[in-house]
Amino acid sequence: MCEQCCSCHPVFPSERQLLEVMFGRDPLRHGAALLRHLERDGFPAGHARFGSRRYLPAVLQWCAAYEGGALSPTARGVAIRGTPADGPERF
Repeated sequence: MCEQCCSCHPVFPSERQLLEVMFGRDPLRHGAALLRHLERDGFPAGHARFGSRRYLPAVLQWCAAYEGGALSPTARGVAIRGTPADGPERF
């Protein structure tokens, strides 16, 4: 997966595209059933207005929270790209 995933993928990808983002070019054979099963744990559902496609930024946010317990690496104080987390921006 690229560093800026949403910039190179559709915001509302097809189920196949979404599975490729999540599992690589060889997605799980039963990936579609897995996605529906994960909805029970709060996985973002598809939007009727967009052909039942899921909103990719919400999917990525859910995956980060599900796996890491926080919505972003900086929320846990983890450095990004090897630089220390230095606190909130002050403009």
